[in-house]
Amino acid sequence: MDKDKLIRNLPAMEAPTINSLSDGAVAIETIVPKNVMSDTIIVIKQGGGNILIQDITVTI
Repeated sequence: MDKDKLIRNLPAMEAPTINSLSDGAVAIETIVPKNVMSDTIIVIKQGGGNILIQDITVTI
């Protein structure tokens, strides 16, 4: 997977968090609005990545 290409194509409310893992892989964390979630999943899966989705509800 091309990490730089993935980061350029990820929508994010801020910049994504990128962590190096002990096996040489990277973990990229980002907050994505629900209205673009489907498109984001497609981009990640096309790049061969794995996805963990957590629903975060913010009440103001």
